[in-house]
Amino acid sequence: MVLTVDEEVAQVTGCSIDKSVRILKELEEQLNIGLFNRTLISYRDNENNIQLVSRDVFEALCEEGEVNSDTIVFNNLAQTEADYQSKWEIPLKDSWHATVFK
Repeated sequence: MVLTVDEEVAQVTGCSIDKSVRILKELEEQLNIGLFNRTLISYRDNENNIQLVSRDVFEALCEEGEVNSDTIVFNNLAQTEADYQSKWEIPLKDSWHATVFK
């Protein structure tokens, strides 16, 4: 799920952030899913399927060679629409993951 704001129309405020978090928390409860677990890492496996795993599992996959520098990972640190368009799905070697998982 990606939330964006056209800052030419409206600015992001603490109130708007709080409201969006509240809505997402309600959605979590209704669907019985977790949207705020930042310890999970998503990547594309060898069949191009999206996988979502814990940091420990991701680290083990790196050590086993299942995940390597060319594996596509999802960079959830993208801050702008341009970053989202060009830097959200990128090879591990070009992401913050490379500094954490060697």
